[in-house]
Amino acid sequence: MESSPPRSGRLASLAFVLAAIVVAVLFGRAFFSANTELQTGILAGGVGLVVTLWTQDRIKKRDREARLHDKKIDAYGKLLDVFYGILDRQRTGRGPNQARLEAQMLDAKRGMLIWGSAEFIQAWTKMEEESDAPTSDQNKVLSLDEVLRLIRKDLGHDDSAMVPGEFIGVLLKADARQKL
Repeated sequence: MESSPPRSGRLASLAFVLAAIVVAVLFGRAFFSANTELQTGILAGGVGLVVTLWTQDRIKKRDREARLHDKKIDAYGKLLDVFYGILDRQRTGRGPNQARLEAQMLDAKRGMLIWGSAEFIQAWTKMEEESDAPTSDQNKVLSLDEVLRLIRKDLGHDDSAMVPGEFIGVLLKADARQKL
């Protein structure tokens, strides 16, 4: 899901378009009255300028996305640490105590709120609502599976070939996995 560009990005684009129009109006008459070599030079310079500006914009966007990706990895890692702590407590009776898990979950939720995609946050909210509702355990597990799928999607993975239940299935024992 693509989000709309930030407001400052839209304003910069609008300013660029307005500047291009002003340049076209101011230099248009001179361009068409100039000789062919001058027209070719002006055109080549204009194309070079546009390509340079576009390239710089793409580099900045890629740098922002790389920094954002690192933050997302940290935030989702904290969430998965909590999840594995809960699994460890359920399977072995050991692991982090409840107060520590709640503190870790609060920290993970802060990261999810800041760095998570809108689609992920919606799925997380739905999963939390279903965990409190009297729905089947299978629905709860599949909601968690959807959250795991969206974490991977948000980090850039293409998991379109995966079917519901496969992500959470990695964590389940064979008999529980077959019930999905």
